[in-house]
Amino acid sequence: MTINDLPAAESGPTTSVNPSITTPPDNVPPSMSIHLPAGTVRAGLPTTIRVIADPGTGWVFRRNTWQPVPAVTYTQTELAITWQDSSDQILTALTDYPGGGGSYSQTFSQATDYTISATGTTSGGGQVHASGVNLPVSPVGPPVFTVVAPADGATVGLGPNGGPVTVQLSSGTDQFYPFSVSIAHDGAITTGQYSGTSYSSTITLTPTPVGSRSISITCTDPANQSSTQTRSLVGTDGAPPSMTLDPFDGNVTATSLPYVFALAGKTSGASSGVTGVSYAFTNGPSGSAQDTSAAGDWSTWGAQISLPTTGRFDFTVTATDSRGGTGSASASITVHL
Repeated sequence: MTINDLPAAESGPTTSVNPSITTPPDNVPPSMSIHLPAGTVRAGLPTTIRVIADPGTGWVFRRNTWQPVPAVTYTQTELAITWQDSSDQILTALTDYPGGGGSYSQTFSQATDYTISATGTTSGGGQVHASGVNLPVSPVGPPVFTVVAPADGATVGLGPNGGPVTVQLSSGTDQFYPFSVSIAHDGAITTGQYSGTSYSSTITLTPTPVGSRSISITCTDPANQSSTQTRSLVGTDGAPPSMTLDPFDGNVTATSLPYVFALAGKTSGASSGVTGVSYAFTNGPSGSAQDTSAAGDWSTWGAQISLPTTGRFDFTVTATDSRGGTGSASASITVHL
C-alpha cells in the first residue's frame, strides 16, 4: 500500500488546549485491501471482488480532548485487472467505481492468471494503492484437448530397444494453462508442460509385448482439474532377424555313418536382438546351434549335426529375436556312402 498526497485530517470546533496535553495521538494512515472470493473462480461466470477502503485516522482537539476523525475521504475506487494472453502479451483493463471500496461483480472472459490491484482517489486529490494480488481463473470444465498423434490403432515398429512414439496435442484458447501433461505407457510415466501453443513429446515403448497395448494421456490444469484420453497402439516386430548359411558341400560321400555335418551361418545379431538359433531336419535331427560371435550376440553361429543314414536331408535354420520374431533359411544336403 502506498499513499500519495495524504490530505490533512478534517478540522472542527476546538476549545482551548489543555496544557497537560501537548501532542495528539499518532495518525493511522489510510489503506486499501483486496479480498478475493473463496473457492474456484470460473471463466465466463460472475464473481465478486471486495475492496476495503480504510480512510485511516486523524485527530482534532474538541472538548478538551483529542478526538478521531477520518484521515481522508474517498471519491473513487479504480480496479486494474492485468493478465497475459496466449501470445505472451500483457493486457490491462481498468474499472472505475464511485466512492471508497465496496463489492464489485467481475466476469473474466478467459481462463488464466489475473493480477488484481486497486487505487483509491481522495477528495484532496491523493491516491491510496492496494498491491496486486493473484487470481487464478479456471475454465468451466476440466481441460479439453485433442490428441493429434498418435492415431488410435497406429502400428509401432519395435526393435531391441523398443519403439518411439511421438505424442502431439492441440487445444483452444479458452483453457486454463499451463497443463501438466503425463503420458502413462508400459508401467512408466513421461511428464511435461503444455502452454497451449504446441506440445510434442516422444516416448519409447518397451520391446515387448508385440501386439495391442495402450497409452493414456492426462492433462491437468492449475486448478487441479484433469481429463484423460487413451490411444490403442499395435506393436510389431520392427527388426525381425535375418539368417544366412555359410557355403557348404550339399552332396557328400561319407566314409562312415553317422556323418557329422558342420553347419554355420550369420544373423542380424544385436540389431535385431537375436536370442538363439535352432535347426530342424526333415526325417532327421533337430536342436540348437551355438553362438560363435565375439560379442555374444548370435551374429555368427555354428552346429555339429549327426546324420545317421544316407539320403537327402532337407533342413531349416531359424533365428529368434527377443520379441518372438523369426528369420529362417532352408537348404538340403545329400549323403552317400
